Amino acid sequence: MTLKCDRRRILFARYKDFKRTLQPSQWKYLPRTLEIAAFEPFSRHIEADVGVEVDQTTFDDAFLELPNLLATVAEQRKITLRTLIDGTPKGDGEIGVDPLDLATSVFKCDDDHSMQYVFGWDDIASHHCRTEMDGTNWTYYNPQPKPKTAPVEFKYSPELAKVVRILAQLAGLDAATATPTEFDEKNLRFGCDYCTMFKQSGQYYRFGYSWRNLVNFPFCYGVGTNGPQQAIHLEAGSHNTDLRITVLSDDVANELKQCERNDRKWAANQWTCSHCPEYFSDLQSRQTIERHLSDS
Repeated sequence: MTLKCDRRRILFARYKDFKRTLQPSQWKYLPRTLEIAAFEPFSRHIEADVGVEVDQTTFDDAFLELPNLLATVAEQRKITLRTLIDGTPKGDGEIGVDPLDLATSVFKCDDDHSMQYVFGWDDIASHHCRTEMDGTNWTYYNPQPKPKTAPVEFKYSPELAKVVRILAQLAGLDAATATPTEFDEKNLRFGCDYCTMFKQSGQYYRFGYSWRNLVNFPFCYGVGTNGPQQAIHLEAGSHNTDLRITVLSDDVANELKQCERNDRKWAANQWTCSHCPEYFSDLQSRQTIERHLSDS
């Protein structure tokens, strides 16, 4: 097992070189090292006998095959996901709206530790539960249960697709054609009448959600003069379709958005430039990346 981890570390280093040959905007769609190690052109070197020497050049031919391997896997995955939505397999060449382009294409990652719902193919293709270090170090390798090497599975949620249809109507969008991008561009904030207000430090707080958070998360940010307050929703899941949802006024929505700016993710060193590889191995805060873009 240690030998396999050593070889995956070699593959990991070679994979980084491969990524640098691509546009940075493509990085988020690439599978983790443990996943590509399951492809036969790579696995035959990982699984090779003890006496076989493996270095970075060993994988050169495999990386020539990788783009076609990824395209084939993506197409097969799309067919499977479309079948989950309407029960009828469809290919990319068929006429009509691709259901995977729609915001109503709501799926949940089947990983035991994931609470995340994703919307449409772009979210699915860029969703990764495995860390980059999985399978490259013994401390990251837990044989019980056996780590997944294939892409994680997704379950379609028709109940939450109904919630998205309600939000589309409120947002002035056609649910039959609305995409996640169109929802994001609207940038509305929603309230739920069943989410009770609460009082803290003499202030009343109102629950508010982005469209993704309303469908996705069991918590929200409360708006108040003392700043954001996080509160657990009554159900450890998303809203039901019988809940009364409203569009928040611009004033309340803007106050909520201001609270959202305090999210620690904006200051965390987990951002890179989508135009160049300068921060490929040196992730920075969003502010640093924005400054880099403005200076470029």
